[in-house]
Amino acid sequence: MNYAIFAIIFFILLFIWWRVTSTLRRQMSASEAQGNHDKTIRLASRYIRLFPVHSLGYNYRGWAYNCKDNLDVALRDFNRAIRWNQRNAFAYNNRGTLYIKKNELDKALNDFNVAVYINPELAYPYANRGMVWTKKGEYDKAISEFLKIEGVPKNSFRVYGYLAEAYFKKALYDEAIEVYNFLINMDLNFVTAYGNRGLCYLRKHQYEPALGDYNKAIEIGTDDVDLKANLYNSRGFLFRVREEYDAALADYARAIVFQPNSTCAYAYRGDIHFIRQQYEQAVADYKRGYEIKSDNENNIAGLAVTYHATQNLDEARRLWQTLIEKDANYRNVDWVAKEFIWPEPLIEEARKLVADL
Repeated sequence: MNYAIFAIIFFILLFIWWRVTSTLRRQMSASEAQGNHDKTIRLASRYIRLFPVHSLGYNYRGWAYNCKDNLDVALRDFNRAIRWNQRNAFAYNNRGTLYIKKNELDKALNDFNVAVYINPELAYPYANRGMVWTKKGEYDKAISEFLKIEGVPKNSFRVYGYLAEAYFKKALYDEAIEVYNFLINMDLNFVTAYGNRGLCYLRKHQYEPALGDYNKAIEIGTDDVDLKANLYNSRGFLFRVREEYDAALADYARAIVFQPNSTCAYAYRGDIHFIRQQYEQAVADYKRGYEIKSDNENNIAGLAVTYHATQNLDEARRLWQTLIEKDANYRNVDWVAKEFIWPEPLIEEARKLVADL
């Protein structure tokens, strides 16, 4: 009789434990889907107290800490999740995303490889592996990974953003534009997608749609000051190409307000001053860009050419020689012109400088 009572009590407790853990699983999943990371941490901690040798709670809590950029704590939880279940593909995938944040790309790649080996049907490791290849500059491999994806939710903007970036880096601008079209259709206020699509159009010399995208991105607005600066820099560059110099200068001034250390804004503004033969202003801008980042070759080259135009020949030769020591391509002015997308007055003076070395 006592055994029967004990068995009944045991199964009642087991049922209660099962109901509690099942409820916690649903709650963890729901809270993380809502992006409520603090709640996920609380729920996962309760789950771990009930079941300390189960992988699931550690994986959920690790992911929540990862999203909060508490990387050391997240790493400990992912390690525990993998220790208790070495077949947990999600834990390997999630730890890989943490390694991306820490810029430990080889470790990240290894974790994504393990996740794919464990569960070839899981889409996220392919997407994340594509991100790693993009960061490594292996754009063909990145595109190959992204094209394997079938199960990534359509609202995974970051994944498709990396695919578009890989296409852009391969100069596959039409393909990149197609991806940005998709992203914009998903979110009509996606500022970054408008800005990047504008850059694709700019590279294709399709200036009207590029201008439309930059205007739209600036109109929508963003709290990200670096993104604001990049948008004004890009639109300013477009105005410079169209020889609308006053509009370009206005945009570069706005870019510098949002990003005072924008070396490209100073370089591009210096280019316009050079075109207008405002050499003192050109020197001031190139120098400022050089002071911000002493290895910024765009500003060094602009400064050297401006010195040559103003007969400061020794300094012009010295600066250009430092560029040649870094890269012998600086002996080829056509290469320089393409590298910096220089207007003709700068190219012409650069030819004189190289001939004068």
